[in-house]
Amino acid sequence: MFKSIGTVDAVVSCTGSVPFKPLTELDEADYRAGFADKVMGQVSLVTEGLAYVADKGSFTLVSGILAREPIATGVAASLANGALESFVMAASAEMPRGIRINAVSPTVLAEAAGYHPYFPGFPQVAAADVARAFVRSVQGIETGQVFKV
Repeated sequence: MFKSIGTVDAVVSCTGSVPFKPLTELDEADYRAGFADKVMGQVSLVTEGLAYVADKGSFTLVSGILAREPIATGVAASLANGALESFVMAASAEMPRGIRINAVSPTVLAEAAGYHPYFPGFPQVAAADVARAFVRSVQGIETGQVFKV
């Protein structure tokens, strides 16, 4: 992808899949699959994209509320989100050429009605509010931050 596009000012990732199962049903393959998809997929986007992001450009990754707040069946997602947030914090100190890196960590989206029963009592956030956090990450000056929405 980067070879065909060339140099970019910013890269935004809003992807990642993890299994949602009770702890007693999760096995090593489940954890590995979630980690490979959500964590390593975004980490690879950064490591491979470094050569294509302009000086003082940025990366914005996506984690989620489960890095800080648990739900039933969310253990693998909590692991992945926490790992991503730690990666952002640590990688920010070593990003070359003034490149910044942040993550956006939303709670459950108001527009994602199918997920609401899995997040009882959690505030829902509008997609427009999450979009503003991505804009802040791309156009702002902060690095190593997790923008909680």
